[in-house]
Amino acid sequence: MELVAGGCLCEALANGTGAARHMAVIFVVPGKTAILDGALGPLMFSGTSGRLVWSLTEADGKTTLSQTYYVGGYNEGGFAKLAPAVDGVLTDQLGRLKAYAEAPPPPPPAATPAPPQTPSAAKPPRPHPRRHG
Repeated sequence: MELVAGGCLCEALANGTGAARHMAVIFVVPGKTAILDGALGPLMFSGTSGRLVWSLTEADGKTTLSQTYYVGGYNEGGFAKLAPAVDGVLTDQLGRLKAYAEAPPPPPPAATPAPPQTPSAAKPPRPHPRRHG
């Protein structure tokens, strides 16, 4: 996902069977705040609207990410039964983001060696100058 207005939190379904647009980025202050719009998980199938707010704060050389998900609208049967499942998904995603952010950077890609020159591609030898005399 690209954190720019209009960026998409999208998912390709297994084996190319489809795709899902879970959320769209609607507000960004780089290094401070991002707000995404969308109904996650089972909320996607109801008359709901959601806003996921990520806020970064720094203190004592450490950065803290706060996450709040606001949901409103209509869901047949209410939201009480869905809340634990949605919270679980958000908690899992935040845990994966934390692991990714704290992991050491991957090593740089290995340099690709230049292909060997074939005899036809090699320069022909320079002829020796003839001495006259």
